[in-house]
Amino acid sequence: MNREVFLSLLALDSYNRGYGQNVLLNNGDSTTNQNEIGRFLGSAQVVEQRITSEAQAAGFYAIAYEWQGETIISYRGTKGTTVH
Repeated sequence: MNREVFLSLLALDSYNRGYGQNVLLNNGDSTTNQNEIGRFLGSAQVVEQRITSEAQAAGFYAIAYEWQGETIISYRGTKGTTVH
């Protein structure tokens, strides 16, 4: 698979992990903050995730994968805030 395409899939996968998932598949995905470490997406293995209350309140989530000898970090951003 093309490197850029697979990295894009890893970026998308951050929306399918941890709390507040926006993409739910039928392969056992859970919305209950499950531990993702050790799970795979293709040949990329999840090696780290952090779910803190501060990050969750901001809508931020990050996950790290090992793929072809590299560490790949994927994240989803923060929720929009209202400026007064």
